[in-house]
Amino acid sequence: MVLTKRIGIVLVAVGLVVVLALGLRGLSAPSAWAQGQPGSTEKASPQGKGAGGGAKVISPGGPPETPPLPPAKEAFENARSSDPAARAYGLTQVSTLYAASRDEAVLKEAERILREAALHGQTATMRQTAVQGLGNKADRNLEVILRVSYDPDPEVQKGAVQALGNAGLSAAADRRLEQLMASADTTVAAAAVDVLMQRHANRGAEGAGPLIVALGIERGDANGKAALALLRLGRPAVPALMAALSSSPNAVQRHGAAVVLGLLCGGKSERQAALAEYGKAEHVLQPRFSDPDLRPLAVLQDRLLRDPSALVREACAQALGYLGSPAAGKALAQALLRDPAPEVRVRATSALIMIPGTTALEALKSAAQFDKYPRVRRFAVEALGWSEDPRAADALMAATRDPDEEVRRLACVQLGRLKVQAALPALTALFEDPSEDVRWAAVMAVDKLRNRDAVPALVRAVQDSSVLVSHAAETALQKLGEVRRADSHLRQG
Repeated sequence: MVLTKRIGIVLVAVGLVVVLALGLRGLSAPSAWAQGQPGSTEKASPQGKGAGGGAKVISPGGPPETPPLPPAKEAFENARSSDPAARAYGLTQVSTLYAASRDEAVLKEAERILREAALHGQTATMRQTAVQGLGNKADRNLEVILRVSYDPDPEVQKGAVQALGNAGLSAAADRRLEQLMASADTTVAAAAVDVLMQRHANRGAEGAGPLIVALGIERGDANGKAALALLRLGRPAVPALMAALSSSPNAVQRHGAAVVLGLLCGGKSERQAALAEYGKAEHVLQPRFSDPDLRPLAVLQDRLLRDPSALVREACAQALGYLGSPAAGKALAQALLRDPAPEVRVRATSALIMIPGTTALEALKSAAQFDKYPRVRRFAVEALGWSEDPRAADALMAATRDPDEEVRRLACVQLGRLKVQAALPALTALFEDPSEDVRWAAVMAVDKLRNRDAVPALVRAVQDSSVLVSHAAETALQKLGEVRRADSHLRQG
């Protein structure tokens, strides 16, 4: 799937909330991202022996303690044993020694044993344990680890992938991980993606280029994981992302660049604060930056209007909403009126909710009444209301007659919020709407008007079959100084 479907990056009406559980697949398996010591493993001790290499001992009332290293002689003897269980346990001991010992003679012998087992171990478990042990000093063993990465067993390959993650700057390691990203075994491919993206991320700004390239690779969730790494890298990656969005021939990469730019460059805005206050909401996850970064504004507008991929145009519209700049209103209005893809028009219209000013007013009025796609009309009605422009009232009142009940409901909400007195006849007409939600929204909107001309209609609404509508009508009458109630409703209560 494409990046937006995997990561879930959503602009909630109360502000930017980055959901980085963004639904990425491939993160459920253990990976180099989460392991503190990729070379260590925990095995059950054969024949009643104690737990092997690197296991933690919990001391009562204190933090975990690392037990003493196993005796080298015992570890080496076990690793050479003819008994498979003892040999497997011995390899775990040797791995622990290799990770922590400072005795050069011990290290050389451990290294020899682990290399032999990684390449020629009788079982996949032995080979996996050995290659993970070599990963503790990956640079000394890079050639062997690369050979083991061709092992036919997927678990051994994954052990080699983890070990490659510990190598220093190595073009050979990166190339092999790129090859393993295309593995027919999806668990191997996912592990390779995890490790390679983390290697790029660890390079800081120098890793931005390879991560941006990975935005164009869908296999193994590479594009989603690259996006997460770029978000951690932050705004230093913005210029390179702008260049990719502007000129990359890969539509998937351009799409990813637009999404990451929106998330990196968005910030808090007055419109977000107003929406949050109206919805009685608060920011649970705060944006990383208080001020938006408007450097990508021009390239986002250009790609919104000219990119051949509807998916890219949609991401650009969403990103412009994140930036919240009034300067984006004109381009969003053009997309709303002209773009042939309904989802692009939806994103453009929802972005306009976050854009202050009335640059797009005429486009929104047209879309609210004539766009064939109901979701476009819904967002257009909301954007019209939040434009705070009295000229939007006629279009909002017309929307109360829309065939889509959600458009009618939203029109009621905005007319009530704006206290449009001229809308009273249109709103009271909706007291007979077949949708309970629309009737309730209409009564709530009339309540906000505080207009005594609504009393007869509200009295009739008290008789509504819906308790929700009836109660709202009673409350509205009480605020107007009326205390009439229907006996039938009192019995319901």
